[in-house]
Amino acid sequence: MNYTVKGFITEISEVETLNNGAKKLHYLVKTDNEFDKAAWKFEIYKGADHAEHAEKFSQYNKVGDRVEVEFNIRPAEWNGKHFVNLTHWKCTKLTDEENALQGQAVEAQQDDDLPF
Repeated sequence: MNYTVKGFITEISEVETLNNGAKKLHYLVKTDNEFDKAAWKFEIYKGADHAEHAEKFSQYNKVGDRVEVEFNIRPAEWNGKHFVNLTHWKCTKLTDEENALQGQAVEAQQDDDLPF
């Protein structure tokens, strides 16, 4: 199952090179949703044959960029403990026009005077 979230990048880790030649990094995205108290932590893991993708992510994305992230939820179990990773497979930087449309949608919701 695929999921999508929009928000601002608040942190990008250093790229870590693993013994098998793979590279990984994580980044945090804070949404505009008032109920999301913490940032979403996404992981990028690329095998040795595609390791340059991890490097390019931090080259083309910066803290403060507004993005839309498409990801999968990957559960894992190890020694009786259960873990969940949010594994991104696409991160799209939103343009100024998309940001303006998002702002208009938020304003329209705030102007709605319905009691429910």
